[in-house]
Amino acid sequence: MARIYMVRHGQAEAGFGGAMDPKLSALGHAQAGAVAQTLVSRGPLAILSSPLRRARETAAPLAALWQVNLVIEEAVAEIPSPKGMSLEERVTWLRNLMGGSWRDVQRDLALWREHCIGTVTRHHAR
Repeated sequence: MARIYMVRHGQAEAGFGGAMDPKLSALGHAQAGAVAQTLVSRGPLAILSSPLRRARETAAPLAALWQVNLVIEEAVAEIPSPKGMSLEERVTWLRNLMGGSWRDVQRDLALWREHCIGTVTRHHAR
């Protein structure tokens, strides 16, 4: 059976209400190192990463241990929020979304989710 390990980025220096593409905080870098140590014996495998800085910085320690290049994939970058929304409005929108169920989201978000899953699956099959 194939396995896909999904890792959320480490703690960002700014929350999703403070910046669109923040780097990792000191704790986030420590978390990235810790997850790399946890996963090191399971590879080397391909590493698919969002182009966002916090995701790339989280993946970098494991990529270095495995001596592989990150595969940067735009499709898994960031959940698309409604157009014209301020960062503050996005915070509220994301909190509401994350507190709900994928069964209840609008069609465009359900399609985005399916595209993410398909993208990861296709990369894994290579």
